[in-house]
Amino acid sequence: MSSQYENENDLIVDLRLMFNNARTFNEDSSQIYKDANTLEKAMKAKVMKLSIQSDPSEEAAKRSADCAKPLRITTRGTTFLVYC
Repeated sequence: MSSQYENENDLIVDLRLMFNNARTFNEDSSQIYKDANTLEKAMKAKVMKLSIQSDPSEEAAKRSADCAKPLRITTRGTTFLVYC
């Protein structure tokens, strides 16, 4: 088993799972729950900053409350879908 991620998408999937678990298994008012939200926002900002190309039709989905569509990000020739 490798100690490194093969691509950015694998890392993002793991981070999203961690944030979701923190919210699922902790009270809404807990510091862990709040930290998960803060870190997830920081991750999304970093993903956006590092992206070379983002599909404008999916920008609205990123901002919508229900995030019905994934955000499509292309960086270094690879396209990733980021779900919120």
